[in-house]
Amino acid sequence: MRSLCLLATCLLLAACEVPTELPIVQQRWILPLDDITMEQSELLPPEVTIVGNLYSVAISPVAASESLEALCPVCVSTGVAIPVPAYQGQFTSVANLPSDVLTAEVQSGSVDVTISNNLSFDPIAGGGSITITIVGAGGGTELGTLVLESPTDALPPSSVIVRTLTIGAGTVTGAIETRVEIDSPGTQTATIDITDDIGISANTTSLLVSEATIDVDGLSTSLSVEDLDTEDLGGALTDAMVSGTVVMDITNPFGLTFSVTI
Repeated sequence: MRSLCLLATCLLLAACEVPTELPIVQQRWILPLDDITMEQSELLPPEVTIVGNLYSVAISPVAASESLEALCPVCVSTGVAIPVPAYQGQFTSVANLPSDVLTAEVQSGSVDVTISNNLSFDPIAGGGSITITIVGAGGGTELGTLVLESPTDALPPSSVIVRTLTIGAGTVTGAIETRVEIDSPGTQTATIDITDDIGISANTTSLLVSEATIDVDGLSTSLSVEDLDTEDLGGALTDAMVSGTVVMDITNPFGLTFSVTI
């Protein structure tokens, strides 16, 4: 029996291959990369900044004026004081949105309005008024109105009056228009010069927008370069690397086109 068991053991060993080298073991390492994020501020023109949950849009100041000749067709220049005719007139000025801002949903804002009366008389004295209205250009939404009305208000000759106009919510496409309407009752006596004028300047001190459509066609920007840090793995492992896969989880809420180089 002892001889038979020894023979069986020898036959079993003869049927097995004893390895002459260590086995090759393939290991899979998952190395997370840091997130790479492009802030939306990189897509905004310089005139648009983020303020909390809103956008602040910078509008260039505008100025416009109109002569008495255009405002009062029946007025004539005189060398002596005469009764000033009653008249109604209007003129406008336009302030464009920043070039890449196509539309804006205005939330609130304010405009400093400066009225320069270069006439020889007060055009609103005796029950007259001057109305300044901010609207979206081309018949858009009315955003705010400022009314100066006699006898509460006055526009003395050669005077400059500054008022603040509050802007409310509304949609603006392309530009903001300032409309000036003058209703003069003609209750004064003055020496008339039809080349004299009334001037308006509007400086938008605040324009907060809840939503905007911005043209980014042709705009290019680069994300940061992210290195795969393998220094902690050691040379033995990094030298043995033969292949790999990069899994990218991309969130693209703006629908932009971009390329990635690895």
